[in-house]
Amino acid sequence: MASYHPFTDYRDLRELAIAIQNNPEIKDETLKEAAYKLSLAVDQAVVIKTPPTQYRTETVEKIEKVGKTRKTHIVINEEEISGGGLSIYLPLKEGNTYRKFKEDYTQLDLAKDTQWDEFLEKITHIPDYDKEIRSQSESPQPL
Repeated sequence: MASYHPFTDYRDLRELAIAIQNNPEIKDETLKEAAYKLSLAVDQAVVIKTPPTQYRTETVEKIEKVGKTRKTHIVINEEEISGGGLSIYLPLKEGNTYRKFKEDYTQLDLAKDTQWDEFLEKITHIPDYDKEIRSQSESPQPL
């Protein structure tokens, strides 16, 4: 049975801003400056954060059946979860949850007043963006 992780479409807003700042492929300095200001705003808005925690997942990678013997290989992944203390809904692929709420989401004031829904539509169609954004998340760099 596949493991269920109900909050996989939520991202740390500060870490997203830092990833934008540190991405060498993003050349738009206005965007990078806005991302830097966003990371500062999150720091000022967050009242308290909990210390980083360990997140553990177990998945069955391989099952072999040899005669009457069954061999199962379980992969255990552990990663430290920390962050800036403020999360946002940011699916990195177009899954069932995103498809279910996409139309309703476009009716939010946030979507009407900004291009957030267009951003979500674009980002959900970038292959392997989830891995890319995690690898670029480091400390903010002053501009």
